[in-house]
Amino acid sequence: MATFSNMNRLEWSKPVSGTSVSRRDVFVDAIKAGDPVSDIDGNDVIIANTQKNIDALDNYLKSDPGPRGKDFFIFDKKDGGVIQSNKIGKSPLFGGQGAGGGATGKTARFESLQCLYIAAMLGEGTKHEFSHFTYETLKGYANNVFVSEPFDDYVSLEGDWHMSSYLVAKALIAKKYVTNRHTIHRGDQVMKDIYKHKARVRKLEGKPTLQDDKWNPGDIWAVKSGTNPKLLFAKAKTLEELNVLIKKHFTDRSIVGISLKKVAANKRVKISEYNIEEKEQDKHTFTGITLDTAGKGIFSSKYGFFTFDRSKKAEVRAPNVFSSLNFELKGTGARGGRTGYGQLTYSAGIHLKKVLPTNADLVTKAKILGGNKPPEKMVTDFFNLVKKIHPNTVRAEFESQMKSKNAGFIHALLAAAHVGAALMDSTKTQRDNFTSEIVNVMAAKTSESSAYVKAEQA
Repeated sequence: MATFSNMNRLEWSKPVSGTSVSRRDVFVDAIKAGDPVSDIDGNDVIIANTQKNIDALDNYLKSDPGPRGKDFFIFDKKDGGVIQSNKIGKSPLFGGQGAGGGATGKTARFESLQCLYIAAMLGEGTKHEFSHFTYETLKGYANNVFVSEPFDDYVSLEGDWHMSSYLVAKALIAKKYVTNRHTIHRGDQVMKDIYKHKARVRKLEGKPTLQDDKWNPGDIWAVKSGTNPKLLFAKAKTLEELNVLIKKHFTDRSIVGISLKKVAANKRVKISEYNIEEKEQDKHTFTGITLDTAGKGIFSSKYGFFTFDRSKKAEVRAPNVFSSLNFELKGTGARGGRTGYGQLTYSAGIHLKKVLPTNADLVTKAKILGGNKPPEKMVTDFFNLVKKIHPNTVRAEFESQMKSKNAGFIHALLAAAHVGAALMDSTKTQRDNFTSEIVNVMAAKTSESSAYVKAEQA
């Protein structure tokens, strides 16, 4: 069961975490609405809606406790009992969180919490204020959702995540993306089966792996009771056929992918549908590629920049030592705006007519180049790739700087050099076609993306 820190004098005097709203005001609103508050053990407590209780709180906040002052006062409960003010828990109502809350796995926990609020608000109704959804109320719906995280882990998130989940659930229910006829899923087998079909048809078509969120960034899925995505999507043999099925079931609201962004208290939720209408893909133009990110030579950093549409950029880097090269959009504010080496290899073959080496081959060569006496031909081959991107590179300086770097550093630059050289060896049309495809994939704006709804702050 969730436990909360106590509402001592200092905590009562603060605003709700992340807002300018006073904790006194949200507490008074809750008792006037007849909603319970949580005690430090997570139990519901209904405070009597009396002027005596409100005056007691106000007098307490105005008083000077002195060095040995009384650090609590007494509330009358609706059932006739009493509770000390410092036995009230710092629950999500006040912007607090349960014991054990933290940053680890926050995305999975937030998405699981969102599922819970949808289930709770479908059961309780959407006319209730946020204060209605206490720990005990939410606990009653824990078995109504199908999520990857334990209840006590995700319900312990900070109050601002609870408020966001409340606001988003209310908006999704109002627009009927979720109803009492739906089950809500996050990271369970039903959701996994949907993405397995995407992987299956990509393999059938002989195309590179497509990241889950590039195909459909649904963080949670609403599935109408009696609907089985695993069986329904089994008939698809291509990604296009699968996307037609996704769109059909999205339109009739039987299978709905929902992308989530955090919404602040008192802000409006914006609901938008994506990949519903057929549209021509965005066109982009290649501007340049560089391995010299700081004007100090290519070995000053182990990444490069891919520039398109004159001034927009993507970082060209291996995210970890010896891992495959990625392109990642910069300055877009979009999480996950990247594409992997499989897509880069595929697009280079289709549009640039070039075969890029495998990452395993790049790792092997990088380890040799990082050794004491790398073969002259291998050094020359690397130098010639760089020369196509940076024609003024001096061989002696190149070799001297390379000798100071380890294999992991060399691997990232070698991979980037292969991509850059392939681009520089191609025509303008080929480069632009490659650029359009890669940028659209990074931004999840390709014809390969499927229908979903996004909830975010307006």
